[in-house]
Amino acid sequence: MTKWIDLNVQEQPLWVLAELRSWSLCITDSSQDLKKALVPSHKQAWEQIQPASDLGQDCGTYKWSQTQTEISVFVQLPEQTRRHEVVVELTPSRLLIKLGAKLILNGQLYSDIKKEDSMWLLADRILHLTMLKRNRRGNYASQCTNADTFWKSVMKHAPQQERLEAAYPPSRYYALAIEDDVSSSQQHTMVVAGSQRKLRAAP
Repeated sequence: MTKWIDLNVQEQPLWVLAELRSWSLCITDSSQDLKKALVPSHKQAWEQIQPASDLGQDCGTYKWSQTQTEISVFVQLPEQTRRHEVVVELTPSRLLIKLGAKLILNGQLYSDIKKEDSMWLLADRILHLTMLKRNRRGNYASQCTNADTFWKSVMKHAPQQERLEAAYPPSRYYALAIEDDVSSSQQHTMVVAGSQRKLRAAP
């Protein structure tokens, strides 16, 4: 069952096709005669999140990627997960993600982040957490260089299979722009969630 929802077209000419059972959303321009449903389903959206092997990883229960300034963590929500069961707790040095009774991540982060500039959102049945690195390009900690901004894992004590093997950051890490370095899969997730207005600052 589907339902068309008009999001104040005079101010923002977008239409959202909400498939209620799957939470999937399709955004099209309302000026078109035919409203095309082009956004993939939640399963396709999850499959499209492919972190570069030297900048992040698919760890099974979660995926993560990074730029010189941010860490992005993606978690797929099980079919029957309710929104109140999604728990995200963040401090400058620790992270907890829990879906109901299932623990996804819990412990000390690889490096410190700026909690007040980090946020998470839900879209396409995917939890997307974005954390701003405290030590990042243009804002280095004392006696640190750009190489020190590179994370080898999300958690400091992550198991070996959830850690990047590279001893040094890859050359393309330094080529990433500061602001415009979001992957296409992340763009899709953020655009859809932006239409939902389900953006939350980390508690």
